[in-house]
Amino acid sequence: MPGSNAPVGAAGRMSAQSLEAGASSVCRVTGCGSPELLITAAILLAVVLVVTGVTLVRLGDAREAVTTERRRAVAERDAFEQFRRRVARLETSPAPTGDSSTRGSVATTGGPARTATRGAAGATGPPPGDSAAADGLRAVQTAYEETVLSTPHHDSEYDETATESMAAEFSGAVATTVAGGAALTPALQATLLRAADAAADRRETVLSRLDTEERRLQEATDVLEPAAEAATATPPDDAAVPDCVAAADRLDWHESAVADLTRERQREVHAHTSDHPHWFDYIYADLDSSNPILATATETLAAVDDARDRLARTVADG
Repeated sequence: MPGSNAPVGAAGRMSAQSLEAGASSVCRVTGCGSPELLITAAILLAVVLVVTGVTLVRLGDAREAVTTERRRAVAERDAFEQFRRRVARLETSPAPTGDSSTRGSVATTGGPARTATRGAAGATGPPPGDSAAADGLRAVQTAYEETVLSTPHHDSEYDETATESMAAEFSGAVATTVAGGAALTPALQATLLRAADAAADRRETVLSRLDTEERRLQEATDVLEPAAEAATATPPDDAAVPDCVAAADRLDWHESAVADLTRERQREVHAHTSDHPHWFDYIYADLDSSNPILATATETLAAVDDARDRLARTVADG
């Protein structure tokens, strides 16, 4: 129901004359007062009630999806921060002669939205030998397994070994060196610390975007829920024409609000698609639509149209 500031008399508002004209059109096709007309109205009402329920459930499912992804991103961020602290405390060893431990920058190809590498080669295992120098690399692998790989959703989401995960999150060179190198050198330790920081920062970025999406879902709910309710709250079959006009005014107001929401959401989707083309697929992969707000808005507009048809039939029967 629109509040006291809801626009009244805007262009496109349904008047008594337009209602009666619509009713005349309906009567020409179906015949006023026929049993078939009442059955049709009942069917339309049932359809709108079902659609309204589906749309509100979809928004609820979308919020749950965002909450789930947020929980996973927090767990992964915390895990990489914990991994970094553990690696920072490890003792390093000089690089053996001829060793090619990883130096330089770290690739940042991973993130919570990355595609899981399932069944890839590169099983985890300690470096060969039993020297004190190799203990540092074994400690790195243990720290990674007990932090990043131990997040509650890791197996179901990624299904990776430590080596596979490091290759995706850090780089293939880092993963290979940790799995088969000779020692945890100062250069490799510094690389791992930078890589862990970068991985945690990526999760912070994702969390910020998820927070924005959560706000968008709440804003959409504030618009779409009352619009869906208005579509099912039309006057009874014996309502007077002025009551039908008032109901039509409310529907017009809600339709305008839903249309504004739709345009704004479309702009936001296009902006995200250019920078992060798989963002909404990542969040809503398990839902029936990767754009639940747009899908719900479309269904709500259809429900509003159906409600107008019912109003026209009510006037025709009157």
